[in-house]
Amino acid sequence: PPGSRELPPLPFAPDALRGLSAALVRAHHERHFAGHLAAREAATAALTRTPLAPAAYAALKQQEAYHHNAALLHAVYFDILGGDGQPGRQGVVGALQRDFGSLRRWREDLVAAGEAAGEGWGVTVWEPARRRLTNVVIAAHQPGAVWGAVPLIALDTWEHAYYHDYGPDKGRYFAAFFANLHWGRVQARFRAAGGR
Repeated sequence: PPGSRELPPLPFAPDALRGLSAALVRAHHERHFAGHLAAREAATAALTRTPLAPAAYAALKQQEAYHHNAALLHAVYFDILGGDGQPGRQGVVGALQRDFGSLRRWREDLVAAGEAAGEGWGVTVWEPARRRLTNVVIAAHQPGAVWGAVPLIALDTWEHAYYHDYGPDKGRYFAAFFANLHWGRVQARFRAAGGR
């Protein structure tokens, strides 16, 4: 769960994703995701030391938030992979069609968000206040996030997510990402967030 101190196991075998190598998946999970968890815990622990000057406190709080958001988005990223990429009749699919006009338009918009993020994230979120799905551009791990929105699908666009397999060709990585979506787990996240 988000906020966990432990690295959650992958919900699929590292070599189970089509188009993403086991070496890439392991490094992404075991080095990057685990690294953000460890860095968040280190920042949290450092905040318990007193007294802290205001500038030191602010820097630690920013580090804590940066790594917390990175860990949360990585948790979403790995949770929604491991499927066959084929959308079924889940409620989230109907909601995406309603809010974007079609699944094709949603996918194009999420790719555009990922491209705009550069090193960051394109994230499909559920906004409970507006009862709708939207895509957001997350620079790094936090600027661009929407308060109260729940991340459902996180497209990692940092180089560590694709460069080992595709070099600078993000387009092939994006295709592999969508081909491995686990729509059942996306639906579970949507329902837990208050969607249907």
